[in-house]
Amino acid sequence: KVGKYPQQLMQTIKFPFSIQKIIIKDGYAAYTEKSDISMKAGTVFFKNIQGTITNVTNIKNLISKNNVTMLDQNASLMGISKMHTVCRLPLNSTNGAFEVSGEAGAFNGPDVNPMVEALGMVNIESGKINNLTFKITGTDHATKGTSVLLYENLKVELLKQDSGEVKKKNLMS
Repeated sequence: KVGKYPQQLMQTIKFPFSIQKIIIKDGYAAYTEKSDISMKAGTVFFKNIQGTITNVTNIKNLISKNNVTMLDQNASLMGISKMHTVCRLPLNSTNGAFEVSGEAGAFNGPDVNPMVEALGMVNIESGKINNLTFKITGTDHATKGTSVLLYENLKVELLKQDSGEVKKKNLMS
């Protein structure tokens, strides 16, 4: 997928264009990834998206004045929590640089099991997530980030892949 981020693909369009603002009303987006470990697909989805995308252009002199396409959105995270995210996509980057930050409100931990079991090899047995904040930066070849998860009475079970099945993993100290 190198070179396939939206800000990179915009620069390959053969005709010049500039869109100052795109308004999103009641949008939906989903991201699915198959884990190499669990061999299962996990999906995170956002519904009821309300947001804006600003500075969508491939015109060089406009990029020299403002080189960031920005997506600012409020949405429902998997139908369980309100979430706000901001995505910054530098238009003059040669390596696909991006930054995403966000915050989600309270939700019941087990509600995200369809995603975290497949992608994180964790089963959330019980507990409440009070708040989640994160910041991710990346390029075509690497991504790093930080997150803070505030929770109450969280009980998790680590999982492992065993003969094609996902099973409980004993915690070693």
